[in-house]
Amino acid sequence: MEKPLTGEALLSDCRVIYCAFGAPYVAMCLNSIASLKRHTPDVPVTVLSDLEIHPACPFFDDADSWVKLDISPDQNRLIKTSLPDYTKNTRNLFLDSDTVVMNDLSPMFSWLDRFDVGMALVARSMKESRQHNNARIFGGRIAIGDRPHWNSGVILFRKNALVSGFFKDWKDRFRNLGLPVDQPALVESVFESDIRLLSFDYRWNASYAEYVNPRLGEQVAVLHYTTVFDQWLRKSILDKASFIKGTGRPLEVASFIDQRIADRKRRGKGISFSKRVKRFLLQVARREPHGS
Repeated sequence: MEKPLTGEALLSDCRVIYCAFGAPYVAMCLNSIASLKRHTPDVPVTVLSDLEIHPACPFFDDADSWVKLDISPDQNRLIKTSLPDYTKNTRNLFLDSDTVVMNDLSPMFSWLDRFDVGMALVARSMKESRQHNNARIFGGRIAIGDRPHWNSGVILFRKNALVSGFFKDWKDRFRNLGLPVDQPALVESVFESDIRLLSFDYRWNASYAEYVNPRLGEQVAVLHYTTVFDQWLRKSILDKASFIKGTGRPLEVASFIDQRIADRKRRGKGISFSKRVKRFLLQVARREPHGS
């Protein structure tokens, strides 16, 4: 077994990877990177995207890389399920664009001394969340709601042959299932794989509800807000839109966010006043800048 690495030796072979396709997701990605640089400044970043940013963007330095890919945004999950192909580093951390880093993430990379892949095990089953709970996996024999599942918004992984095979299997199963989400295929791949999988807890991939929970919020390292945009997040993301090349990017991003906010309100899932107050008080307690 290789000797565990620590400190600078550990971080020298680490990288954080994002997939950001379309202006709204690029703006969210830049917002996430800004938070990452504040808490984990020594780990370089790679962004895989269909767009480009202006050289004046303050969140990038010489160690970071922006890889422009000429593919349609609706093909982004084919890139996400091919992550090992886009890194030369041994220890890697994928973050969804709709995340905010709240604490130092460098300890996560040491977990790869013992594991090949790490993801958060979702507390609720797909049956409880009612999202694609009728999807059938393993050739239709099993309902996805009857199996544990992992959230693919934060993925820690080693670059080795076994993990590359795991991602390839995930990609193939995603194509074969034909669903708009990648987690059902991920469940199949996890159950069929020999990888050493670490299932980490909510702190490393927390929902907005977990973040504003008084008992849980202070422990959160990664906030994965999905479509829950509060006023601070909205402002912070819009501030980043001006760094994206192309005309009308801030308006495009604002329209996207406002549509998501309206959709949630229509479904009765708007952010309550009490949650807004908890979010504000938590930011004050943690001395976090608003929105990022």
